[in-house]
Amino acid sequence: MNFTKIKYAMFIAIPVLVLIQSCAKENDNNIPHENATAKFTITGYKLLDMAKDGSWLLGYDETNYKVAGFSGTDGSKMCEYTIPKVWVNTFAGPEEVQDWISYGAKITDNGNYILLACEYTTKILSKNGDVIFDADSFTYNNSSYAFGGPADISGDGNYFVLGNPLSLFTKTGQIIWCKAGDQYGSSSNFVAISKKGNYIARDMGDIYLYDISGNLIRRISDNEIVANFLKFSPKESFLFWGGLGGGKVIDLLGNTLHTETTNDYYGVLDMAIPESDSILFIALVGKVKLYELLPTSNLLWENDSVSGRVFSVDISSDGSLLGAMGDWGNVYIFNRNGQILLSADQDGSAGGVIRVSTDGKYFCAQGDGGKIYYYEMK
Repeated sequence: MNFTKIKYAMFIAIPVLVLIQSCAKENDNNIPHENATAKFTITGYKLLDMAKDGSWLLGYDETNYKVAGFSGTDGSKMCEYTIPKVWVNTFAGPEEVQDWISYGAKITDNGNYILLACEYTTKILSKNGDVIFDADSFTYNNSSYAFGGPADISGDGNYFVLGNPLSLFTKTGQIIWCKAGDQYGSSSNFVAISKKGNYIARDMGDIYLYDISGNLIRRISDNEIVANFLKFSPKESFLFWGGLGGGKVIDLLGNTLHTETTNDYYGVLDMAIPESDSILFIALVGKVKLYELLPTSNLLWENDSVSGRVFSVDISSDGSLLGAMGDWGNVYIFNRNGQILLSADQDGSAGGVIRVSTDGKYFCAQGDGGKIYYYEMK
């Protein structure tokens, strides 16, 4: 079992009493959809990501191992791709097994490409579902390495980074550099590449920051946080991560702009920063917080009326619209001042994803109930 899966098991293995107290479903907090219109729902798919302009979204049929793109206009299916089986070496010899998305998926910022970080392979598709790259292994210095594991892709889709071993590739799979055998190690629990592809980071207890040429810029000691995500801000100004124990935001010079400390079983579940890099939206248990980042970290507001754990947050490009996905399918939309514009009780249980378009006009959300909801703000 890999370390990421061990962390996930620790993340969800909690006492039942705490689960009941922190995740009880709230049915009396709905605000009528006066500020938004539910355009359509998609059944049978989990939400993976949405194009930044809201023009299309990506769903995953876990039962049939299918990835599909859907139009943001009416929810019609634009493309579909079935994840094929792969051959793996086992103690009994080669065996054909089903590959699946185990490390997430991402639509590039320009909306043209899809990264699928699967258990045994890394794949890049076009928005039409055409395969640009698909491989289960690569060779470096006469040694073979697997392509499965954590991965990330740049905003234009020109580069993608693999976590184990830490390696940088073009979107067609040409290797640029590989850190196998590096003195600092080459494994990653999480990996990220900045929007313009200028920086790469990996988490392995400590955080390691590299430039595009693979030179180590700095190592940030951070053993107090067991990270659950690692991201760059849109302007490539900050690196931020969070998980059990809290969350941090640092600039690329290594200065700490914000530290969030938690003492519960979940820590910081997600964070989001808009294109301006000026504010920070944090997902916690039973609350969300908004901070001003520049010139210093300053709490603007917090709301503790959200349902249970807040699994996902997102924010429009200008920071005017903020979305949060809570326990049991509950969705919340806030304005910059912290006013709740919408609260919707959707199908769902423990889990979920929310995505807000850059202009704040659209958002889509999904609880762990097999339905994706797509909204248009009025």
